[in-house]
Amino acid sequence: MTTGRAPFEGDTVLSIAVKHKTEIPQNPQEFNPQIPDELSRLILKCLEKRKDDRFPSAEGLFSFLKDIEQGMTAAESTIAKREPETTAIREVKWKNSVAVLPFADISLNKDQGYFCDGMTDDIITKLTKIPDLKVISRTSVMRYKNTDKDIKEIGQDLGVAAILEGSVQKADNFIRVNVQLINVEDGFHLWAETYDRELKNVFEIQSDIAANIAGALKETLSPKDGAGIEIT
Repeated sequence: MTTGRAPFEGDTVLSIAVKHKTEIPQNPQEFNPQIPDELSRLILKCLEKRKDDRFPSAEGLFSFLKDIEQGMTAAESTIAKREPETTAIREVKWKNSVAVLPFADISLNKDQGYFCDGMTDDIITKLTKIPDLKVISRTSVMRYKNTDKDIKEIGQDLGVAAILEGSVQKADNFIRVNVQLINVEDGFHLWAETYDRELKNVFEIQSDIAANIAGALKETLSPKDGAGIEIT
């Protein structure tokens, strides 16, 4: 709230979670110099990795805040609001549109590339059968495999309203597929799901999960009480 940004940012939920576990947050004053020193220290204390290094209770945090407030001058007590950096958003070319990004292989051995590509292909094929929904072709999305671009940039490049991204993880004789549908305009999740399957017939699993995802997206992207992306 004091800086207009999250303490850790990334392209995916997984990359942000990794940063939470491994990276030290930057001093809030680097983004908003008007934050008092004590308040900056309080924020960083709340973000400590070890539980024992954080405040032991909400009462302790509140007490620290009261002490900071009492020591502030009138000018310091009003911290200038830091507006988040914004980028001009290109107009969506198709309102009823989605791009399926290449699925990421997050397996320990990185040996599920074929399954990831197959999932991407199957989902694109099934989504193209939804009437009036524009689906970006496989050739257009494959250039975003292992890209550093964030969802908003990719969505603007392709001129779509929503992005579907996913990951595949294999462990022993089981496979897990995580998928999330993201609204390009605001970056919020429209839908997300996890599928766990025993690894028997790879193509059968691939087709089954793709069908489930396509069915869920059809419901999400269809008008429902005024929500979602309108399909006319």
